[in-house]
Amino acid sequence: MDSKVSIQTLVPTMQCLELNLNTGRCCQNVELCEDNNNFVIENGLLDIDRIQEDMSEGRRIVELCKDNNNFVIENGPLDIDRIQEDMPEGRRIVDISFMWNEIHRTFDNHARGIECQFKDWKLVNSLRHGLKTQLFFKCQMCNYKANIWSEPTEPKTLDINTAAVAGTVTVGIGHAQLDELCAAMNIPCMSDKTYIKNREKLVNDFEKTATENMKMAGEVEKQLALEKNDVINGIPYITVIADGSWMKRSYGNAYDSLSGVGAIIGYRTKKILFVGVRNKFCTICDVAERNGIEPRDHKCYKNFDRNASSTSMESDAIAEGFKSSLEMHGMIYRTIIADGDSSVYQTIVDSRPYREQMVNVKKIECTNHLLRNLCKKLRAVAETTQQKTHRKRGFVQLRNVVKNNILKIRREVIEAIDLRREEKQPDHYKAIELQKDILNIPSHIFGEHKRCKERGRICDLDETNKNYVPFLKLHGLYQKVESAIIYLSAYSDSLLLKFTNNPAESFNSIICKEIGGKSINFGNRDSYNARIAGAVAQFNTQQVLTEVHNNMDKNVPSIVETLEKRR
Repeated sequence: MDSKVSIQTLVPTMQCLELNLNTGRCCQNVELCEDNNNFVIENGLLDIDRIQEDMSEGRRIVELCKDNNNFVIENGPLDIDRIQEDMPEGRRIVDISFMWNEIHRTFDNHARGIECQFKDWKLVNSLRHGLKTQLFFKCQMCNYKANIWSEPTEPKTLDINTAAVAGTVTVGIGHAQLDELCAAMNIPCMSDKTYIKNREKLVNDFEKTATENMKMAGEVEKQLALEKNDVINGIPYITVIADGSWMKRSYGNAYDSLSGVGAIIGYRTKKILFVGVRNKFCTICDVAERNGIEPRDHKCYKNFDRNASSTSMESDAIAEGFKSSLEMHGMIYRTIIADGDSSVYQTIVDSRPYREQMVNVKKIECTNHLLRNLCKKLRAVAETTQQKTHRKRGFVQLRNVVKNNILKIRREVIEAIDLRREEKQPDHYKAIELQKDILNIPSHIFGEHKRCKERGRICDLDETNKNYVPFLKLHGLYQKVESAIIYLSAYSDSLLLKFTNNPAESFNSIICKEIGGKSINFGNRDSYNARIAGAVAQFNTQQVLTEVHNNMDKNVPSIVETLEKRR
């Protein structure tokens, strides 16, 4: 059979169709051949008014001439006034109850000149607006047209696009990951431009939510301070925990992150009171600078010198929090609990945030960090190597002795702290005695027990227990162990309090989750700020999505409530 419709076959077909356009009857049928390009006309009935579903692939063109109602057929099946259905590929996210009601409303209420049936309701087009879908229907009987959305245009909850972007912020992914996730589910994703547009709208809502949560936490801290009469010149003072975090992992040597954050947490409430975000980079400003043009009008989040050290972000942000404590919360941060980073405390001291109140900020070292640093130094002693020209026998065995007793030394320090904390003595006396106890620990652990009786320890002086102290001194290992212990003993006053910055570490873990485990660069525009604000709301309330919905005057979906209550 030829690939084109023959003239001999086409003419009688056209005559038949022309004579019977209005009756809908014909003595011949038009049938599509297997090659989808030719027609076989056989005896039968041709229903020209009925919409025929076309399940064949590709496009087919059937055009009706305006002058004489004749048909022009171009490489495709015959179509007579039929409504072409447009069935979009893939899955769509819909509000099922809303969409079902809309389908009924538009079909049941449309003006019908004749008895229309639901099977006459045809989907003729669809448009996507991000993850929202607009469907266009037409009735094949009366040509009534209507369109419906996949969800309400003015929803009481967050619309699907805003909700999806909010979810990526709290989960710790970006547009690329959302696009891949949607592709895996066969759902067309919103474009990157739409994603950024929705994220820019959400940043303010996240930051507003975080600010309100921090102010509420400050009110509670203030009230607790007043109840305990912790007041200086009529101003309540509190103890806070401070720590910093960076967008990029340093791995101990690459301290060049483009973004960082410093946080201040109330010790009593364990809630965030202040966060300061520092950004070295802005994509829009950078592109404009490289092209030698003025940047377009935008909200720039760059607030830190590109040439400054990234490690100074923490100090700068936390010092800002101390200077703004009176204005933001009406309180004095009198004592800070922090890790061993002395630069943060020095920056606070140099800024003199409470010089008018004549208050000097005091620092308490985190017990966990002190013990961690001790173990780190002891491991370094256990990994010490000898010079090739001065090797001594037994050195490796003695290194192993140190290595095998690192955790035991740590436990001895903790036991000494707990014993002194239970004594009913002045704090300064307990601190002095604890310092002496800590200094005696190496001698006790390595079998010398020289001052154990003096320190009130009852030791089992079994002759089988070997005294390693002389041998360790001979190889220079004992002196290094003592050096680490002396450093720790200097902080006996902090150890007695047994304060830790664990709440700050917990907050940093939430930040790490929301920035994709520090493996994705979210610091080019506003994304990092939104994620830090989301982390604040999550840390303070444990229900960030609920807080964002409430802040935007939206109803909280029951699924969100169930999830956040469950965890």
